[in-house]
Amino acid sequence: MMKSLNKLEISSITYFLMRSCFMGISLNYILKYAKQDSYLSMIVGSILGLLPVVVYLYIIKDKKEQSLKEYLQTKAGKIIGTLVWIFMFFFTLLFTSYVFHEFTHFIQIEYLSKTPRIFILFAFLLPLLYLVKKGIKVIGEVSTILFYFSIILLLITCSSLIFQVDFENLLPIFEHTDQVWDTSFIYVGFNVLPLFFLTNLPFENNTHYGKMITGIYFLNMIILTVTTFLTVTILGIHLASTYIYPEFHLLKQVSVIGVLGHLESILAFQGIFDSYIMLAIALYFLSTFTEYKHIVELSFVIFLITYLFSNSILNAQFMIYGIYLVYLLLPCFVLIIGFIKNLFHKKKLPQR
Repeated sequence: MMKSLNKLEISSITYFLMRSCFMGISLNYILKYAKQDSYLSMIVGSILGLLPVVVYLYIIKDKKEQSLKEYLQTKAGKIIGTLVWIFMFFFTLLFTSYVFHEFTHFIQIEYLSKTPRIFILFAFLLPLLYLVKKGIKVIGEVSTILFYFSIILLLITCSSLIFQVDFENLLPIFEHTDQVWDTSFIYVGFNVLPLFFLTNLPFENNTHYGKMITGIYFLNMIILTVTTFLTVTILGIHLASTYIYPEFHLLKQVSVIGVLGHLESILAFQGIFDSYIMLAIALYFLSTFTEYKHIVELSFVIFLITYLFSNSILNAQFMIYGIYLVYLLLPCFVLIIGFIKNLFHKKKLPQR
């Protein structure tokens, strides 16, 4: 029998899923278009993101002991449900490769600039494969440990940077509000919709997760909004929108007790933790398609896609459309079919 995840493990996974596509992906686009009003995009996006969160919480509660595949087939019928599941599998394969590409690209740019890319891919794929083969419970336990480390690093970062804020970097305010709406959808796509993976995780019986997941959602909303605010007010929008990884350069401003500096390489492990747990959960999702078999083969496919197609199909514009289609519209489509089926079923029942 598959082991289930407890509240703390689900909380930590939720935390990392929301943050995994922030560094180097969503924040870059938000800063590029919303400029000094980027923090408003985070706030508006967090409000809009409540809708998919409600959908995912409904699926988690409604599917009970079923796997996601069984739930899709129950709601939409075996044929449609299976087709939706297959579509989700192939897109998740591409999305996982995209996140892996961005993650290893960051490692190569900021840490291992002289190391051939193929060695970096192998070096980080092997421990990921080992973790996923250990099972979802081990992934949850590792996620919980990394969660504590991440919070400690986050507190060190914020406590140092908060005194370096320059509010003049926010001027002129509301100059790019026309871009706030568009960029808020980028935030929802990359930072909220990955929570879809929660719907395929084994939850402990008789445990209510809605309030806990919502609480972590709002915690991340505050953290990511504050991070965006600090990036703009400390670096200035011109520098922040120029850097490939503005968060990493922001960390260069951190000093402990005014003495210890150059801690960015250590503090940046927050982003590494985010991506690693996200990749582990995504690979676990893919392994459920093959009934937890062929994990090595799936990892090798991800490696090949990342290495061979990183400059073609693995781009943000393709991903953002795919994320909305696969992780929001398709689940809603299945729920609507299920609602219509239940409606017709009730009408056919004989009246007493």
